[in-house]
Amino acid sequence: MTQLTGRPILEAPGELGARPVLSALLTGIRTALLGLSVVTVPVLGLWVVTPFADDGAAGALRLASALWLLGHGAPVLRGPVGVPLSVAPLGLGLLAVGQLYRAGGRVAARGAGRPGGR
Repeated sequence: MTQLTGRPILEAPGELGARPVLSALLTGIRTALLGLSVVTVPVLGLWVVTPFADDGAAGALRLASALWLLGHGAPVLRGPVGVPLSVAPLGLGLLAVGQLYRAGGRVAARGAGRPGGR
């Protein structure tokens, strides 16, 4: 499987097996677009199913690109005054969600052994 994904786009081998510059550039562009699409598709999907979307498709694409940049460590400025948003507050929120998930799993496991689910 690694032979299929690790193969260069252009088949012209460089000196000592190194990739040519154009091949490396095309591989980097392909990787960036694939990573961007992984973020963009769910954001656009959620925008489509939202009944009262305030913004249009351009706003959803702007949000997807901001999330992609945030995932790469770039600061994202939000609001009219440009308040920076970083990954640390999002990580704390994710930690709280993880703890709630684990607590819910423990409660469900305790209730599963009782008759009637109570």
